[in-house]
Amino acid sequence: MHNQDTSPLSNSLHGRESERTPLLVSKRAAATLLSLCVRTIDNLIATKQLPARRVGRRVLIPYAALLQFARRDHINGHGAKK
Repeated sequence: MHNQDTSPLSNSLHGRESERTPLLVSKRAAATLLSLCVRTIDNLIATKQLPARRVGRRVLIPYAALLQFARRDHINGHGAKK
């Protein structure tokens, strides 16, 4: 038997989205899923590159937006694609 990655992001990328996949995730979870720091997530929200919803004191990000962000080409500060 071989090990398969069963993370929610992996499942969605492979078309096996689980019923357990959350609709909204915290900034910390988003940072972990995208391999970024929370400060970068804050910057992406501030520049409207990632949508966010405030629920009470929490800031939550739609999981689907993380998938879209991960699939996009990104331009760095010097105008070149990363």
